[in-house]
Amino acid sequence: MQVLIADDHPLFRDAIRAVLEEIDGGLQVVEAGTCDEVLDAAQGQSGLDLVLLDLAMPGPPGQGLEVIARLGGLTPDLPVVVLSASEDPEDVQKALAYGAQGYIPKSMATEVLRSALQLVLAGGVYVPPSLLRGQGATTAAGDPAAGAEVGPDRFTPRQWEVLKLLRQGFSNKEIARALDLSPETVKVHLAAAYRELGVHNRTQAVMALQRLDADGDGEAPPS
Repeated sequence: MQVLIADDHPLFRDAIRAVLEEIDGGLQVVEAGTCDEVLDAAQGQSGLDLVLLDLAMPGPPGQGLEVIARLGGLTPDLPVVVLSASEDPEDVQKALAYGAQGYIPKSMATEVLRSALQLVLAGGVYVPPSLLRGQGATTAAGDPAAGAEVGPDRFTPRQWEVLKLLRQGFSNKEIARALDLSPETVKVHLAAAYRELGVHNRTQAVMALQRLDADGDGEAPPS
């Protein structure tokens, strides 16, 4: 497993490395201390499995969010997880709206941090429980935790099959192979499903589906 840890504090990078080594003994770490170094490292490392990013590294305000968006353009299937000292719900939602696949507060206990990272590495999305309960402000990008009710009957059978694989952490290419579709067709189904869910990206879609599971309505696909 190869992980890019981006934080301007070497001691914190070492602490995260130690947690990751408990998950994968064959860990390879690439380190960055500025937003520019993050982009350079991402372009120079083709085998990255995960990026852990602190939004508050040296640089202009908002640069960390721009890095998330640019990473999404460079490597769409590379998960980016924010590690932040901020627990402001608005900061959480901004990060997710820009394309982050998770948001982990630095105040977390080590065992919770380990579980959160394991969830993300398995293809899931981790966000603070308060956001999943729909607390906090809604951003212009939409709040998947507090959106309209969703249910399987709102999708075509194929859209629901695509969404179920998305929920399991499959990439677009993996979904295409599993369902014998072209990647372009998968994108079409996802775009339609996103509109129905009222979301704008994969992370928000997974959060909406998590809420659907919590409501007990996510088991059976439509007929």
